[in-house]
Formats: sequence, structure tokens, C-alpha cells
Amino acid sequence: MLLDELVKRQRTMQATDRIFAALLGMPRATWQAMRTSRRPLSRKTLLRAMAQFPELRPMVVSFLLSDATSAADGTTPDALPAEARNSGEFSCVA
Repeated sequence: MLLDELVKRQRTMQATDRIFAALLGMPRATWQAMRTSRRPLSRKTLLRAMAQFPELRPMVVSFLLSDATSAADGTTPDALPAEARNSGEFSCVA
């Protein structure tokens, strides 16, 4: 699971919630709510996670595709910001 991987990386880095949140460009309280599953991972968070940890891109795409079936938080591949849609990162080859 993507969230578990982010938490694992935070532990590996021995980063506090405040430091890891800053790395992802968000307030500590927001990261803490996401980390404890009180708030879903946002599209911005996914984009920032990929920027900080490029090796997580396949996991993020998988997360988005699995989430598209449930659409629990409205984060579907079609709902990605224009910069992500136009970057070619999420293109599919038939």
C-alpha cells in the first residue's frame, strides 16, 4: 500500500512528522491525518511524493488505478491536475 510505503520511508529517514510533511510540502497536521488514515492521500500529495521519491511512480499509478474503481475520494486518473496529465507520466500504451 502506498501510504505504508510513505510511512516506511519516513521511519527509514528517521524524520519527524514535521520534517516529512515539509518534504511533501504540507503542514504537519495534514501529514499526520493522512498517516493515521483520518484523511485520504490527496492528488497534490501523490504528485509531491513522486517528485521526492521517483521510484514510487509505479506504486502511485497502481494506487490511482485501484482507486478509480472505488472512487472513494474522487482521485481518479481523469481527475489528475493538468500538469500531471500533460507530463506523459500516466500515458498508456495499447
